[in-house]
Amino acid sequence: MKTMQVEKFLDNFGRSETVWMYACSRCGECVDVCPVYNETADKYTAPGFKIKKMRGLITNKLLPFGGKPSVDGAKKIAKGLYECTLCGRCWSVCPYNYDLVGLWEKCRESAFETGLALEPLQQMVDALNAEKNIFKRPHARRTEWAKGLDIPIKEEADTIFFVGCLLSYRGPLKNAAKATAAILNAAGENWTILKDEVCCGAPLKFSGGIRYQEQLMETNIRAI
Repeated sequence: MKTMQVEKFLDNFGRSETVWMYACSRCGECVDVCPVYNETADKYTAPGFKIKKMRGLITNKLLPFGGKPSVDGAKKIAKGLYECTLCGRCWSVCPYNYDLVGLWEKCRESAFETGLALEPLQQMVDALNAEKNIFKRPHARRTEWAKGLDIPIKEEADTIFFVGCLLSYRGPLKNAAKATAAILNAAGENWTILKDEVCCGAPLKFSGGIRYQEQLMETNIRAI
């Protein structure tokens, strides 16, 4: 990680995010209700502390003699951002009613786009680029769960069953896909599955990879 990456991370924040970070009064209400902080006691998981540290990075960048942004500090902030569960309890008690979940999502998006995301997330992107699923299982085997079943694959239908990565590849969960297919057949539904289905992109959305998620969504939309 380089200082330039940290500066790009900060540049991705809009005026709204920056204003709200400076508006935070550090009252501590969010810290008391944060389940991750209460479990780990890691101050970098505390909502108010993350805002304080990001505000410090921004201030250093803006001031003429503020010094270079701390790479080590940015790494710790990024780790804290990804340990957040996005449960929204901090938002529910914020006296300013600021959308803190939206802020964390924006921070993750910025971290993802500037290479500050955690290494396992980059591995997920590599898997999606290679095989269009988060498990890096062969894309050609995505519909293997349907072998031996009466699964219609056709160009036109009233209903499309979007199976997803979990039901397509994960052992016991394949039974849920098979059960859904059986229900659709029993109901006499005119349905099909996508021949070239790819990951829906939800893991990317929660990780900050919005741009990559949109690409996957567009691929599925074109297939439909």
